[in-house]
This record gives sequence, structure tokens and C-alpha cells, in this order.
Amino acid sequence: HDIVAPSVAACTPETMAFLNGLGRRLWVYDCQANGETLHPLAYYRLMPWMCWHYGILGWGQFHWFNTSHGRPYRAWDGVEAQNLVYPGQPGTAPVLSRRYLAMRAGHEDYRLLRALQKAVASAPAGRAEAAVRAEAFLATAGQRALELSPRARGYETHIAAGLPQDRLD
Repeated sequence: HDIVAPSVAACTPETMAFLNGLGRRLWVYDCQANGETLHPLAYYRLMPWMCWHYGILGWGQFHWFNTSHGRPYRAWDGVEAQNLVYPGQPGTAPVLSRRYLAMRAGHEDYRLLRALQKAVASAPAGRAEAAVRAEAFLATAGQRALELSPRARGYETHIAAGLPQDRLD
């Protein structure tokens, strides 16, 4: 296959070193049964930063509805825990969850990191001081972001102790 896509939970330094060694394009996916309990910043916003850190080029979130136990399918039934977007009142726009907004912000962060990377790559041969500083920032940005929410048991439910809750805003 051209793309290897482990789950977020599998993205340990050891696993990612192995997968990067395969020389294939890496994506990652999220599929949590308790998505609404995960911290929007610690889990969803930092997912793209984790991707940046490990050289992962794509990420996604999905869920499914299990009808195998005789439960009939009804639109929007049983998805409270997994959806990122919810139906609004009749005639109104859908409601965006905090998880969706955090993931979108993380995606915007990732796009800015890529834009900075391209700007550094096209810097003049003399490499202005700003380009050197930007390259140093890019080399450590992912790890520094992940330190805000250490990947230890329960990491996805809170920002690291002692940090302001709005640190990523």
C-alpha cells in the first residue's frame, strides 16, 4: 500500500521510527468511542502537531454506527459521542463541536508550519538570520507542542499540569 495509517494511539516514538523507516507516506486516524470526553486542545488540536513532529502527512477522524444488534438506523441517532458536527435546529446551520473547532485550529497551525517550511526552503542562498531562526523553530515545534500534553495515561483529557488552560489559543 502507498499509505500507512496507524491510529493515534499507536503513534509512539518507537512505532513512528519504524513506520518512517518504511519509506511510505504516513497518515493517522482517530476513532475514539468516547470522543466527547477528550480535551479539545490536548487531543484534537495537538493531533496535527503530532503529525508535524513525526512527518505524518494526513490525519482524519471517523466513526460508524453499529446496527448489528437489531437497532435500526436513524439519522443522527447514537452519534452523540463521536460526531464533530451536529444538526442544528430546523432551518439553521449545523452546530460545530469544540472538538471540530480545535481540530480545525490544529489544521490551520499545520498549514502555517508548511508555509513557513516552504518560505525557509526558498530563502536566498545567504540564508538571512530570520530563515535560520525559522528553521530552528520548525525543527522543534512539534516536540514543544506535544510537551503541552505529555503522552502518558490520560494525556488526552487535560493539558499538562501547571500550564494555563488557554496556552494553545
